[in-house]
Amino acid sequence: MFATQAQKNNPVQETMKERTTQTNYQIDKTGLTDKTAVENYLVEHFELALLPETSFNLLHEKKSPIGTHYTFEQRYKNIPLLHAMVKVNVTKAGKVISISDFLYDTKAINGTVSMRSQKIVPLSQEQLNRIVINNLLGEGDFVVVKEAQEVWFVEEANDVVTVGINVHIESTQTHQELEVVIAQDGTILYEQETSVHFCNPVDSTDNDLATGMVFLPDPLTSSEEYYGGNYVDQNDGNVGVINGQRVTVDLNVTFQEGIYKLTNDYVSIVELSNPDIPAVTSTNGEFNYLRQESGFEDVNAFYHITAIQDYIQSLGFDDLGANDQLLVDTHALDGADNSFFNPSSFSVVFGEGGVDDAEDADVVIHEYTHGLSALAAPGTNIGSERQAIDEALGDYLATSYSRSFSDFGWERMFSWDGHNEYWPGRRVDTDKHYPEDVESNIYGTAEIYSSVLMEIWEALGRETADCLILNSLYFLSPNMTLADAAQTILAVDDNLKNGENKAILQSLFQKRGFLTFIVDAGVDQSVCLGDTLMLGSADNLVGDHLEITWSGGFVVEGADTYEPTIIADGDKVYTLSVEDTGTGEVYTDDVNIQVSTCVDPDQITEIELRNTEAFAGGFGNPILLFPENTENVTVQLVDAQGRVLFTKTQASNAEIRIDGDILPAGIYILEVDSNLEEKKVFKIMKGGR
Repeated sequence: MFATQAQKNNPVQETMKERTTQTNYQIDKTGLTDKTAVENYLVEHFELALLPETSFNLLHEKKSPIGTHYTFEQRYKNIPLLHAMVKVNVTKAGKVISISDFLYDTKAINGTVSMRSQKIVPLSQEQLNRIVINNLLGEGDFVVVKEAQEVWFVEEANDVVTVGINVHIESTQTHQELEVVIAQDGTILYEQETSVHFCNPVDSTDNDLATGMVFLPDPLTSSEEYYGGNYVDQNDGNVGVINGQRVTVDLNVTFQEGIYKLTNDYVSIVELSNPDIPAVTSTNGEFNYLRQESGFEDVNAFYHITAIQDYIQSLGFDDLGANDQLLVDTHALDGADNSFFNPSSFSVVFGEGGVDDAEDADVVIHEYTHGLSALAAPGTNIGSERQAIDEALGDYLATSYSRSFSDFGWERMFSWDGHNEYWPGRRVDTDKHYPEDVESNIYGTAEIYSSVLMEIWEALGRETADCLILNSLYFLSPNMTLADAAQTILAVDDNLKNGENKAILQSLFQKRGFLTFIVDAGVDQSVCLGDTLMLGSADNLVGDHLEITWSGGFVVEGADTYEPTIIADGDKVYTLSVEDTGTGEVYTDDVNIQVSTCVDPDQITEIELRNTEAFAGGFGNPILLFPENTENVTVQLVDAQGRVLFTKTQASNAEIRIDGDILPAGIYILEVDSNLEEKKVFKIMKGGR
């Protein structure tokens, strides 16, 4: 709509998209049991006292099975900064899970604003509406769907900050929603479509049961056929084999004044967009239509949205769409081959080009997932990768739902609507890798994330995977990346399932490139001779594709694990090596173990040889200790054949360590001369490991 003007006046639009949210999962903070405590903590955490005239304003407070999710907008001089937000996710006990922020440095803005706008005079709502009407709405082409408000618009590329008017409008022709920021003189500063595509009030009544015929989930999956032959659209024709895939189901409808209506608490079939085809009703409780009849799409969309919402509630989500009625028009967009969700009106319109979109449960559930995302994390679908995440979530939930009926062709997203002469559909089984397969097209990028989500489904099963992924909706934030989204699922598993799926999730995310492979051999330590200790870390990535080895010293137990046990037998540098057998890459890390005898010198009254037990076990360094007044020491190591292997002389009483690692198994004689006594002889044996 405003494409040319927006491009001219908003050169920073793409730059803004490239900014990403900063997310911190390593915050040790408890006691945040209400919004006041959370806001007070944010003031402290972000040091708002140092930022001029900056504040946070609570936008949304959402509850999930894990806890509470708060979204605050950033304000400067009590005016919101466009899309600047911070999201805080806390457990039910008030412990911080993560904080995601997309904020501006108002110290820098303050300098810019002070030069360009010495005095800011807030506009009344009437003044805001008048500017919108005069510059945007035209002759009935658009309607306002979300009230206008003043915002700061930041043009980062030009270091310009402008007060603009932010408004959400809907085209009366296409029913697409747009978010627009305009200056008081009518200049378009920013424009972004907020309708979410799947490709490039009700009278108080009682619910009642009726019956109808639908596809479960589509005619190709249920017949186990691919598109072609008799299984083609034929202009929505009454093809016998396709109509034969209809199944009679129960419908939870509304019965009012002798009429059954396709309306319940979750969804209502309505007329929103041309062509003008009213929603079907029934006088006998039967909604049995052939696919060529308009009523079939009404019933099909109504049934599948109701069914998925019932399932979502069975997983423990009592407030994720259960109390929000979606408005659905199954014959919309003047026959265009597309569909989309509008967040402001909480509605979905389905096109009829090619295969009628509402005939395919994949399309229906995909669009409904956009609605669930908007309910769980309102106003956050901003940024290229964030939008790709939303597409991937829709593809995932649609595929998960479809597989509850049949596994046939599950990898083909939009099994009936796509993969045909109309459009190629999408796949959820790709080997795409992050970040090199990120595209400018969000739908191509979505296949990276949807494919790994389906791998999680395969590994954990439908209910566990769905539970984790639906909970992750509450963590969504503006401009987050696919890697951020993967971290949210790990956080959900940690807080909801006590991390029981961590190993599997880490492995799958690492193979996709969402997690950086960093191995941790543990913390350097100074210990006493003979101490038993554990190396490594439990936080390393795990998986069947990884081979773990340790080198640098003898490992008593667990040499093929991340946390082996050793006995401190001398100064050693242990190396952890992890090979990814899939890629051939080897990752390493070292840990330095410093060993001392931990003996009081006053307790040494004669020459002693220690650590012989470890040496006899095949590892470790024999250590000679001397009384304090020892001088002129000569040490000689001889093997069983009388060969001298080692000689050392020193003037002091410093301890002497024999490098046992280089010696083969066998019997050795250690001869020691000093000023204290005649030669002292030790017979020692090194065993094999």
